[in-house]
Amino acid sequence: MYNWHIKYLCDELQGIAAKVKARQSADGDLIINISPGSTKSTIVSQMYPVWCWTIDPTIKLITSSNSKSLSTRDAMKSRDVIRSDKFRSLFPELQIKDDADNKINYENTNTGKRMASSVGGTIVGEHAHIIIADDPLNPKSEPSELQLQTANDYVDYLRTTRKINSKVSVFILVMQRLNENDPSGHLLANKENKIRHICLPACLDDNDNVKPAELKANYIDGLFDAVRLDRLDLADKKSGLGSYGYAGQYGQTPAPSGGGIFKKSWFQTFELDELQRRARDKGVQLVWNTTVDGAYTSDTNNAQSAIFIYTIFENSMYVREVVGVWEELPDFVKTLYSVTQRNGYTSSSSIYVEPKATGLPIVQTLKRETILNMVIDKAPSVDKVSRARSCAPFCESKRVYLLNNAGWVNDFIHQCTTFPNGKLKDKVDCMVMAIQRVNENRGGFLEVGFS
Repeated sequence: MYNWHIKYLCDELQGIAAKVKARQSADGDLIINISPGSTKSTIVSQMYPVWCWTIDPTIKLITSSNSKSLSTRDAMKSRDVIRSDKFRSLFPELQIKDDADNKINYENTNTGKRMASSVGGTIVGEHAHIIIADDPLNPKSEPSELQLQTANDYVDYLRTTRKINSKVSVFILVMQRLNENDPSGHLLANKENKIRHICLPACLDDNDNVKPAELKANYIDGLFDAVRLDRLDLADKKSGLGSYGYAGQYGQTPAPSGGGIFKKSWFQTFELDELQRRARDKGVQLVWNTTVDGAYTSDTNNAQSAIFIYTIFENSMYVREVVGVWEELPDFVKTLYSVTQRNGYTSSSSIYVEPKATGLPIVQTLKRETILNMVIDKAPSVDKVSRARSCAPFCESKRVYLLNNAGWVNDFIHQCTTFPNGKLKDKVDCMVMAIQRVNENRGGFLEVGFS
C-alpha cells in the first residue's frame, strides 16, 4: 500500500546514488528510524542496491543485518529481481557474472559487487561505495549491554573502515530505536559525525520529534500512515509489545513518552531553605545520607560512578544532589569527599556503597583516609529492573523531591524516564538503593565505618 514516505525515502536514496555515480563528496551518512512494516527492507536492502546498478553498474555495495539469515534473504531477493524476466527486458545489459554468483556475494559483468554480512562478522579486504546496515539489532528482543556494544562496534567498523572513499562513500543505517545507546543513538551522540537523520514515529501523540521537521506536514490526523497504522492498530501493537517495545519500534524513542518505569510527573521539587525551616519547626535534625554506585573508571564508554545525596523527612525523600563522573578510584575518593562535605554531611550521616567487588576498595580507602561513615549495603537478590519496579510505587506516590532549579535535575530525570533503555543507569541505581533502604526500614546491612 502506497504511503508518502515511500517516495520520500526513494528520493533520498536516489540522491545518494547520483552523487556516488558522479564520485562527488557526500552530504554525510544517513540514519532512518522508521516503524516495522513500512517497506523499509524492501526499499533499502532489496530494491535500492539493484537500482544503483541500473544507473552505475560499477557501484560496490555492502549490506548487512543482525543475522546471517536476514542478510542472505535480502541479497537473494535482490538477485531474484535481476534474474526476473521483466528486469532482463528492461536492463538486458546488466547481468550477474557466472563465476561470481552465490547467495550472499555476487558481481555483475561491469565490476559492480554486492557483499552481504551480519553483525559480528568481518569483510576482509573489501570496500564499498554504499554500505547499508538494516536492523543491526533484533527488534523482537530487548538488547543486552553486550549486544548493544557488539552492534555499535560493528557499525563503527563498517562506517570507518569499509568505505572505498571516505568523502564519497555513504553509510546508511535503517532501524527502529531500541535503546538510547543503540547504533542510532551511538552515532548521533557524537556531534562530530556528519549525519542526515530521518525519524518517522508512527504517531505524533507518542513522539512529535519528526526529522526533518517539515515532514510532520505529511502526517494525517497525527498519523504517519493512516491506512496501515491507524490508532486502533497502534493500540493493538502497544498491547502486544508493551510500553517499551512500542515506544522503540513505533515511537522511535528508547522509552515511552513521559517515562516508563519512572514517570517524569512523579518527581516533585523543594527549596532547601524551606525544608530546613520545616525541620526546625518540628525539632528534627535532617540527616543527609549518600548512596554510591561505583564504576571507578575514566573510560567514558563505560558506566559512571554515581553519588546520590538525600534525606528522609515526613516519609518523603529529599534529594539534594546527584553526581555522575568518569573517574579512577583515587580521583573519585576526592570527589566523593567533596560532594558529601558540601551537602550537609555530619557524624550522623552514612554513605552506602553498592555491594559489589569494586565497592570494597573505596570503603577501605575512605576508612583509611577519612572519617566518613562508610556502609556496605545489602546485597540485591534480584536484577536491576526488578529492583527498580519494586521502588516505582514510592516515586509514583510523589514522595521523591528534587532540589529546585539544580543543574543536575534534568539529566537525573532523563536517566529515570529512559531506564532501563538509557545509555546511563547509575544515578537510577543509586536512587533505587536509597528507596530500598527506606522500604526495608534500614534493615539488613553491614556497618564497616565509624559511628
